[in-house]
Amino acid sequence: MDKSTDELMRTLHSKPNADHYLKENDSELLHMTLTELLISYLISKNLEKADVIRDSGLDRTYSYQIFNGLHKPSRDKLLCLAFGLHLTVPETQQLLKTAQMAPLYPRIKRDVLILEALFQGKDIGCCNRNLTEHGEAVLQ
Repeated sequence: MDKSTDELMRTLHSKPNADHYLKENDSELLHMTLTELLISYLISKNLEKADVIRDSGLDRTYSYQIFNGLHKPSRDKLLCLAFGLHLTVPETQQLLKTAQMAPLYPRIKRDVLILEALFQGKDIGCCNRNLTEHGEAVLQ
């Protein structure tokens, strides 16, 4: 993926139909499923599902079902998994986009606090304490 989102939008706008755009920009499209992306993060970071689930603070059974593609998680559940997987901000944004969820947005107070925790490599407990201190809903 080499083109910016703005560049892709301009290209799409200039094409007579989506078929032309899709043919020319296939390498820019998201092809991985959420399950495939989660597994790829596990492998690339050399993590075990049990450790990720523990560090995410999520229910064990429900988390395994997410990893197996049996549940479509909410945005907050994905963010919990991002902390469990020790993802960077770009990796977390990719996770959210792959799940067709809104990426973290630096104009939303709650998202700013979550981004700060991710940037600083903090765990979910620290993130949730900071969210609480600022009157925002915790990740759960």
